[in-house]
Order: sequence, then C-alpha cells, then structure tokens
Amino acid sequence: RTSDGSTMIIQNAPPGSYAVSVPGTGSNGCIDTVMSGASDLSRDYLVISAGGSPAPIDVTLRADCASLTVNLDSGSNSQATVLLIANNRLVQPFIGSRGGTAHFGNLPPGDYIVYAFSSVDDLEYANPEVMRACSGQSITLSPNQQAELKIGVINRESR
Repeated sequence: RTSDGSTMIIQNAPPGSYAVSVPGTGSNGCIDTVMSGASDLSRDYLVISAGGSPAPIDVTLRADCASLTVNLDSGSNSQATVLLIANNRLVQPFIGSRGGTAHFGNLPPGDYIVYAFSSVDDLEYANPEVMRACSGQSITLSPNQQAELKIGVINRESR
C-alpha cells in the first residue's frame, strides 16, 4: 500500500528473505518509509516464512523531495551516462540520459554517490562491491534542496 491508498499485490512469493527496493515515484513525491508491520525495510529484510504471509508493505511518500542537476566537466565525453546511487537500499539507482547534463527530480533527502561513465555496458551498477571500485562524487541532499554539481567522466571501454 502506498500513502495515497493505492495497492499492488505480489502473490506466491517463495519463503525466504528479500531486500526491498522501490522504483522512482514520479510526480507524487519521494520515498519516506517502507514498512512491513514493525519492520523497517530500509534496514531489515522482508521475511516470508513457509505457509505464512508477511504484513502488508506500507510505502509512505514525502513532499519535500530534493533535485540534482549533474553537469559533465568541459572536455569530458558529452555522451557519458550519469548514475545516481542512494546510500539507502530502498531507492533504486537512477540513470540519467546520455548527454552533457542530467537532471534528477523527486529524490528522497539523503546521501548519494554520482558517477559518469563513458559506457555502462556490462556494468553491474546495482552491485555495491563493483561500485566501490569506481570513484564517484558523494553528495548529501537536504529536504527541498535543488543542488547542482560538476563531475568528470570515468572512461570505460565498451564491451
């Protein structure tokens, strides 16, 4: 269930522990909390027991979202792909359009790392271990902040 009352049902999930992430929320706001009963799914895994059903997942949105504009350093590959990765595992990575500037809106306030790559072919950008080997620029976004930063491009060979 979301804070606006809409619902989505996932049926027949096998028993196990699941990390939950939420796609971008569009113009309705940005993620505040994701709870299942008393479990905060930003810290805890969703656990489905054999023969059991977890409590519904409640997604709460907030209205004080931040935005970020990323400009590539002059002289950098203007066709680079910009990635924005939140330190909050609930938030899926954002991929900016290829070009000299990328804009990201409706971002939950918090900590992010920004990368610009000449190629994202075969890049496991959702894998934290892979991304630790890459140098990105950290930024903390406050509620309602409209931030801008300039970043250089990490050159990768297309594979």
